[in-house]
Amino acid sequence: FFGRPPLYVEPGIRTGMPIRYDNPAEVGADRIVNAVAARELYGAPVVVVDFGTATTFDLVNAAGEYAGGIIAPGILISAEALFAHASRLYRVDVRRPADLIGRNTAGAMQAGIYFGYIGLVDGILERLQAEKGKKGKKGEKGKSRSDAELRQEFHEAVARFKQEAEAEAPGSRSP
Repeated sequence: FFGRPPLYVEPGIRTGMPIRYDNPAEVGADRIVNAVAARELYGAPVVVVDFGTATTFDLVNAAGEYAGGIIAPGILISAEALFAHASRLYRVDVRRPADLIGRNTAGAMQAGIYFGYIGLVDGILERLQAEKGKKGKKGEKGKSRSDAELRQEFHEAVARFKQEAEAEAPGSRSP
């Protein structure tokens, strides 16, 4: 497809990044590829946030090693659980609502899903920053993106997930 043979990323492949995980074979190839790419693009230390079925936070330490990570349910999995298990709630679009405070059920659900997920991401990143402050060395820093850039990427990811969800479940219920 790209005029090159595929590279299969699996346990034992040499990436140039030591994996400091209790059992390195447990780390998904996607997480390793993300960590290697982020280190190459932004330097170390760096935190990679990947929005997918799960939302993962992967840490590359100042030495350029994969230091571990955090796995949380993805935004669509969380929304699907709400739709499936709350008897009086229905499927809504996952998008930024006009207001923080919903004035109807759909708006309240959208606010909870959207801003709740931003809170999850912000909260984990704040805790990681605080943890780094406890363990990090003075003057240690990596390239980072502004909050505006991160939020824009989040909005784009939500839009992509919405399109994927609509493609998978046409004719979903709406208010």
